Amino acid sequence: GFDAFAHAFEVYLSRVRTPYAAYLALGAIKLVAENLREFTHNRMNPKACENICWASSLTAVALCMGAGVGVVHGLGHGISVLRGVHHGLANAVMTIPIERYNQNVNPERFGEMVRFMGVDTKNMTTMEASDKWFEEVKRLLQDLDIQTGNLNRQFGLTKEDCAHIIKYQYSNDYAREGNPRDYDYDEIYKLFSSLL
Repeated sequence: GFDAFAHAFEVYLSRVRTPYAAYLALGAIKLVAENLREFTHNRMNPKACENICWASSLTAVALCMGAGVGVVHGLGHGISVLRGVHHGLANAVMTIPIERYNQNVNPERFGEMVRFMGVDTKNMTTMEASDKWFEEVKRLLQDLDIQTGNLNRQFGLTKEDCAHIIKYQYSNDYAREGNPRDYDYDEIYKLFSSLL
């Protein structure tokens, strides 16, 4: 479920997205916001399950319709490979710090996404609406019992692992093409290793 959400928000933020991909991503964001908590905590709810499946499907089509993911997926892939962490969880723990890194490139898109999560941003500035997205995602992560950071304690990740992932995984991953900010090894290493 969170991987579907990560596909959706990274597609929407992507610098190589098309209008098709953007609208599909917003639909998926709405479905995830309305259903992921229930799907996680009550697997006997078939409607929540169906809606998360639709969200996952929408984002898969969005990727085929011209978009790309970003640093969340790029680093998440490496964490999953090196430490055997579920891919959705690897993306979840990276979401807030990585998207804060990207926020100033196109803050209006965060505000657009949070409206599809059910937040009224009518009287907010662009940055206030953008910050609301982070508040909503933080609340979602808390409700799912997912903790940002502490990657060493949670998964045994080391500084050497961070360097390895960035050099051999993320730097060669299609995920870097869609990220809103240009790839910078030193910046990403500093951010990634600060989460240990």
